[in-house]
Amino acid sequence: MSACSTVSEIFSVKEWRDLQIVGRGLSRSLKMAPFDRPYTTLYWSAIVNSSISSLCFYWLHQIRKIRRSLDAESAKTLVHAFITSRIEGCNTVLAGSPRTITDRLQRLLNAAARVVSNAGKFDRGLTHLLHSELHWLDVPQQILHKLRVTVHRCLQGKAPQ
Repeated sequence: MSACSTVSEIFSVKEWRDLQIVGRGLSRSLKMAPFDRPYTTLYWSAIVNSSISSLCFYWLHQIRKIRRSLDAESAKTLVHAFITSRIEGCNTVLAGSPRTITDRLQRLLNAAARVVSNAGKFDRGLTHLLHSELHWLDVPQQILHKLRVTVHRCLQGKAPQ
């Protein structure tokens, strides 16, 4: 799948109609652009930068201001409520996206881990903290995991109606 191809070139006609119906409902509920737009790097980059990244960095800044008065579990809960839930919310649509987009989300996840652990920007062991202590996957791995779970549920007949 190339970054400049449209969604209609990737799916069959029947799948495309089904995705348009689901996508329009999803775009209304998420206040995003309609699903029939071309799948371009610029389009998804704009969504990640404006809708997800800038808002999450704002909330990280706010949480960091009050971090001294929070214990580790409270900080983890706040970061999950404001940051990781937004990253994981619709990340399956980023499958096959360029690395620049997933890298932006990974930087956001790394910054969230630093807020939780109260670590500095250049402290070592961030990967260990992400994987071993917080049990967070990297963004590309999150995308693949979510896609695999969705496909598994569909094959088992447990997909939402």
